[in-house]
Order: sequence, then structure tokens, then C-alpha cells
Amino acid sequence: MVFGVAMLFAALVAVGRLMPSGGYDGLRMGDESMAPSSPRGVALWYELCGAERVHRGDVVVLSTGRPAGAVGVVGRVVAVGGDRLSYQVGDRTLMLNGNPLAEPYLPPGSRPSVVAFDVQVPEGRVVALGDNRAVAYDHDFPNGRPGTFNTADIRGR
Repeated sequence: MVFGVAMLFAALVAVGRLMPSGGYDGLRMGDESMAPSSPRGVALWYELCGAERVHRGDVVVLSTGRPAGAVGVVGRVVAVGGDRLSYQVGDRTLMLNGNPLAEPYLPPGSRPSVVAFDVQVPEGRVVALGDNRAVAYDHDFPNGRPGTFNTADIRGR
């Protein structure tokens, strides 16, 4: 028992030295929306930060506010305020501001969307999608287009 406690303490000290102090939190993936890079059950550490530190391509943790302040969504930012994001069924890629969006993180053979859409992202909002688009909840698009998240809901990256 003493050996186990000593090993746990040593592991915590090692993790503390590997990660900068403060400003981090963790969660466990509850679904397959980010697979294969982050499958169900994997533990994720994320840097607590606001939208000013987030860029296209970053994986973010968003609060859905249900219950108040609860972390609810993990997704990859594919568009930010002012961007136009679109997809037509049969296309090989999403279109970002009229150009094909390279998404090397998508699972092999997967489609970039399960529905067609064309959305202009309002300032102060982002589109964050799961990498595993076929099962990610973000593809239950209201009104046939991806929902946007308020940048104030970004908990970290």
C-alpha cells in the first residue's frame, strides 16, 4: 500500500513537471465524435483559454451551459467569424471561403459532411465539428446547416 501511494505521488510529480503549472483541466471522451484521434473513453487534457487563443484546426472544449457551465462538446474549429463554410453532397471536401478545406484528421474514407449546407459564420462565433462526422452530434444540423458556437462558450483547447 505504501509503495502504491509512493508511486502515485511520483507519477503526479512527473506529470506536474511535464505540464506547465495551472491553466489546465481534463475530461474523458464520452462518445466517438472525435475518433480515431480521441476515441470514447480516452482522457484529454486541455489548456484553459478563451477564443483569442483559438484558431482554425484547434480541438476545443465548449461549454453548452446545461447544466450551467458544464463542459458539453469537444470539436475541431473549422470556421471562425466572417468565414463562409459550405458543402454539397458528393464533394470531396468542405469549402472554406471558396477554397477546399484540407482535413487530414478525418477518418480514412469518411465524408466531410452527411448533409449539404452553406453558412456564413457570424462574428463572435465558430463552427466546431467532430472529426468522426458520421456519428458526431454536430451533424444534427438545425435548419439543414451546422450550428455555430458563441466564442464565450470556449473553455479551452
